[in-house]
Amino acid sequence: MAGNLTVLDGNTFFVSDAAGDVEPGEDANGFFHADMRQLSTWRLLLNGRPMHVLTSRTVDYYSASVFATLQMSASVRTRPSRSAVTASWRAASTRI
Repeated sequence: MAGNLTVLDGNTFFVSDAAGDVEPGEDANGFFHADMRQLSTWRLLLNGRPMHVLTSRTVDYYSASVFATLQMSASVRTRPSRSAVTASWRAASTRI
């Protein structure tokens, strides 16, 4: 699995961790346009719950995909039978 996911289109780019999340901190991650950070926090959730990433990758310079399932909750030790999730995104400098 990739360390960071980066998508880019012109002077717009998005940098996240392998789960597609952006957390505030020392790392230069987030959504940037014209060298200015526009978004510094982003979490991919499903029904308000974090996901367990199976794999993720940058597809090409302008898109990335995250393949995940729901995390098991503390009270329920199994995942729902149909819990596969695919999240994909694409940067577009003309459509922020």
